[in-house]
Amino acid sequence: MNTIKFQVAALAVAVSTMAAVSAQANDVATDSANQAINLETVTVTALPGDGTATQAQQPVTLLSGEDLERERRASLGDTLSQQPGIQNSGFGAAVGRPVIRGMGGARIKVLQDGLEAADASSVSPDHAVAVESDTAQQIEVLRGPATLLYGSGALGGVVNVVSAPLEQNSDETHVGLSYSTADTGRQVTAGHQSRGDRWAWHINGSERRTEEYRIPSAVHDAEHDEEETEEEHHEAERDFLTNSDIEFQRQASAGVTYFGDSSETSVNVGYLASKFGLPGHDHEDEHEEEADPLADPLAEEEHEEEAARVDLERTRIALRHTAYDPFSGAESWQTDIAYTDYQHEEGHGDGEHGLTRFSREALDLRSELVLSTGAFIGGGTTQVAGIDAGTETFSALGGEALMPTTDTTKAGIFWLGENRFDDLTVNIGARYDYLQHDPETPDEIAAECGLTADDYKARSSADTSLSAGIAYALTDSWKVTSSLTSAARAPSAQELFSCGPHESTFSYETGNADLNSERALNAELGAQFVSGSWRLNLSVFRNQISDYIYSSAVVSGGVVTEVDGLPLYAYQQADATIQGAELEAGVDLSSRWSLNLLADTVRGELDEGGYLPRMPADRSGIEFAYSDYAWNGGVRLMHYFEQDRLATYSDATSTEDLNETATPGFNLLSVNAGYTWIATSAEYRLSVEGTNLLDEVVRYHTSYVKDSVPAEGRGAAISFAARF
Repeated sequence: MNTIKFQVAALAVAVSTMAAVSAQANDVATDSANQAINLETVTVTALPGDGTATQAQQPVTLLSGEDLERERRASLGDTLSQQPGIQNSGFGAAVGRPVIRGMGGARIKVLQDGLEAADASSVSPDHAVAVESDTAQQIEVLRGPATLLYGSGALGGVVNVVSAPLEQNSDETHVGLSYSTADTGRQVTAGHQSRGDRWAWHINGSERRTEEYRIPSAVHDAEHDEEETEEEHHEAERDFLTNSDIEFQRQASAGVTYFGDSSETSVNVGYLASKFGLPGHDHEDEHEEEADPLADPLAEEEHEEEAARVDLERTRIALRHTAYDPFSGAESWQTDIAYTDYQHEEGHGDGEHGLTRFSREALDLRSELVLSTGAFIGGGTTQVAGIDAGTETFSALGGEALMPTTDTTKAGIFWLGENRFDDLTVNIGARYDYLQHDPETPDEIAAECGLTADDYKARSSADTSLSAGIAYALTDSWKVTSSLTSAARAPSAQELFSCGPHESTFSYETGNADLNSERALNAELGAQFVSGSWRLNLSVFRNQISDYIYSSAVVSGGVVTEVDGLPLYAYQQADATIQGAELEAGVDLSSRWSLNLLADTVRGELDEGGYLPRMPADRSGIEFAYSDYAWNGGVRLMHYFEQDRLATYSDATSTEDLNETATPGFNLLSVNAGYTWIATSAEYRLSVEGTNLLDEVVRYHTSYVKDSVPAEGRGAAISFAARF
């Protein structure tokens, strides 16, 4: 309660401070207004044309430059976790997928340079996202109607990781070094890009290594209360989280571009490899029996499993061709083709469960045509139309192989148009998708799964999605936006065909071959205010989803059914509603100091009653930031409220076995400072950062392993970068 009172008081002080300094802030109104305009017109590569054609109605989060360097972490989810409406479904330091407005997994589409990243991260929460985030130049997050450009299944949003250089300089080399204390982390990055009249090339690489990370002392105190033996008590006093290290995380990319008279053609090759531990993934403590004092200790030692490790590798080859003014009525025509070979081994070495090998081989195509203003339909309409298609094979072989080998074919066609009438901007969009899963029939099908050989036949779906949005400038300072999107998501192969123990989610998982496509109706209202040194961005959304697919515990007689000591979960469908709001506000206190506020909230419920599982906790935050030509820095306090809205089921007498517990609230206090100096032909930057300075126990409610895998405790980091 004291924490909440403190946070409310802090926000009240912030609001009063903003009001008190309004007169002073007017002195820098012109500069602030220009800055706001620059932020709105920044290039977003995932949007068509120049990246601003449909941006008026699109909720866009953009990380680039110094902001990206400050937020960059080992996983994509952790990198984006402090942005409004985005949290992390973390599974240790190396694994984290974004959760956007309460939706994650297959409902979030992750792109690498505009094409879907082929990995296994949507299959299980302990699988890493295989994108080149350590060498990325920019990360973009789209919500709203523009997501239809990349697939109707992206009900939560689209994350685009941009690895290629956004601007070509004549010659530039960059290097970077960093060190962090909480995990003894070391990272080195380097790259070079060069451009002539006709040719340009670039090469980038990075390597990150960390040890097991330090956890707050409060974790030890809580564990002491539960330990009974001296041996267990000693183990609870560990300062570091077992098996949370990253042995290595390597990323590299290289590419060459040819500039024709009215075209560009580029080839890029990307490679990443990583080896890391999965904390909270150990099985030997699950359902353990009382020790036999007469048992052979050597036999017990042989039965123990090694810690769970992941060995991941991905190679991607991409071709892009862009033709400018290819024919009358067209501004540009861009075609992308990418081949991805992904695989990772996961498991406990020679233990009882052994290793499981996941692999995904994919070929993707996307062709997008930006039409000239007014082409074909007249008026001032800007249009983009295109197709995307792909084929892939996904397989999982080993002790924890949940799914049969499945071939997937997909194809889509889309169109998005926008017209501006003075102060009013209107856009509409449409998309058609076809998807087919063709699984192999397993040699053996466990009776507990309720599936038969007939359920493993090819399954196809065809869905249509529509969107509409408007933006109206009420005054020079106020703009309101509204959008309505009706989108469909076909069930994934995992949701249809799973059968077996899923240790990362501590469940025995079964698919449902009778699932239909989800249908979401998303309505969003927004308001933006920019006047002098003041700025405000507010979004309110409501997502009504028919036939929402979720994994539910199988309950019999008020008790959760167990298989092999694991609770039995089955995929089913019911109507659900996810709604919430996001707020960003700020004021420039002077030409160098600014104050920013952030808050977001989301609720997810089944229409028939009961909360959806692992919904993000409510948050609010305050930040003071400083920036001039050489120095920048700031202090930020984020408060996560207690999350006790847990998934329940009408026929269950207890939530004890439903795989979800309440999460206490906590505060995250961080500070950062950086200094940049410019020499004759080089630019240097030195940065320092302190994270979780209050050393609080951080458990994200979106994580399956939050109760056994807290986030890092108090830490500091220092980094040095040079460009020349």
